[in-house]
Amino acid sequence: MPGRPGDPEPSQQFSDEQIVNWLIDECRDVGNRISALTTSGDRILTAGSTVIALLATVAVGGGKGYLLMWLPLGVSVVTVYALFLNNLTRAPVGYKIGLEKSC
Repeated sequence: MPGRPGDPEPSQQFSDEQIVNWLIDECRDVGNRISALTTSGDRILTAGSTVIALLATVAVGGGKGYLLMWLPLGVSVVTVYALFLNNLTRAPVGYKIGLEKSC
């Protein structure tokens, strides 16, 4: 990896092969973390929408339609949490892209 003019010479303490292997391992680890965050977000959306649908069905079926006033709050909580997980995933994705470019 040639550096820019004026950059200090890298230490020869580690071989290039070791550095590349560490970068590959780090890239795999970040990919696993991204996958875990994405999977947990999918599970939260699935569970949240299922609970909301069941409660809405019970409220309408039981003649207690006034309980549906809580429906927007439930949908908002599930949506905001999904957006939070999506935003949380963006940083590791950028880091992984940087790692892939350096390998």
